[in-house]
Amino acid sequence: MKIVLLGAPGSGKGTLAKKLVGKFNIPTISTGDLLRNIIKEGTALGLEAKSYMDEGKLVPTELVLKLLKERLAQSDTENGYILDGFPRSLEQAELLDKMITAMGLKREQVFIGNIAKCHPMVNPADPEAHGNDRAPNAGEIAVCRKYIERQIAVISPKYVVALGGVAAKALISDTKSLGALRGKFHLLHLDSVELKTPVKILATYHPAALLRNPNWKKDAWADLQMVMAEMGLKRPQA
Repeated sequence: MKIVLLGAPGSGKGTLAKKLVGKFNIPTISTGDLLRNIIKEGTALGLEAKSYMDEGKLVPTELVLKLLKERLAQSDTENGYILDGFPRSLEQAELLDKMITAMGLKREQVFIGNIAKCHPMVNPADPEAHGNDRAPNAGEIAVCRKYIERQIAVISPKYVVALGGVAAKALISDTKSLGALRGKFHLLHLDSVELKTPVKILATYHPAALLRNPNWKKDAWADLQMVMAEMGLKRPQA
């Protein structure tokens, strides 16, 4: 049995993988984990992958496929395996993890959801093409909106942080720019469900934007500190 889990970061691939491992007794293989491991071990492939990541570039598909081929040749995959995602945004995921940790929170305490439950592409016929990602359009957001709203209602969070202009405008129901929306709290606006208590939402920059514009990190950190102050959190000591 061979299972491939596809989805945006935070869409639940890892959680589902853990359940499938227990049910079918086959290994789960995360390409993100594989990359981190070879970089830590200092292998030839690891050094090559690190050279791309240090420049803020995506690790080439050819290198990742070579890494996967080596892993899938191991004996524990004879009866099948679960392939968890593809590292199209490993740097973004790692930066988000750092942001969560800097706030004094554990990853398990934070639910990450996506406005669009799909992978919007400029050219769907060539999904691996560099620069093929795009922001979801209004129609895609409308179709997927009820799913993220139901997730929020079930979790019933105290605070929501909207990463990027697309998420901010959709959840705050305001067409202003991200620059105009960030730096202050708003009330979360949901169309399809009713929240038991009002939920505050704060908008800030998406990790992808921070990687492209490192000078924005100071503003993003100021935004997160507002949430920390509301929650009574202190930054962990280094």
